[in-house]
Amino acid sequence: MKYIKKPIPVEAIKLPDLNEKHSYEEWEDILPDWFRNAMGWSIKTDDEGKGAYIYTLEGKMFAEYGKCYIIHGPKGELYPCRTDIFEETYEPYEE
Repeated sequence: MKYIKKPIPVEAIKLPDLNEKHSYEEWEDILPDWFRNAMGWSIKTDDEGKGAYIYTLEGKMFAEYGKCYIIHGPKGELYPCRTDIFEETYEPYEE
């Protein structure tokens, strides 16, 4: 038997590359509220500045800057996804 994944809309943001420079005001426009709210409790930057740790339902996962999306699932869960996999799996959703 074969199955197909149900289409479930999610919110996501690509972690910026470290070479991208943005002012505080630009970050305010770029980062969604759910991402800002998660900083400090389920998203924490690493000490080396290479990425962030995402605390998921499956445990702590690492997301490298410029190479991962952070997905905010339908039940509020967060998890990282490599850019290539994200772009193969997801497409923009119009409500």
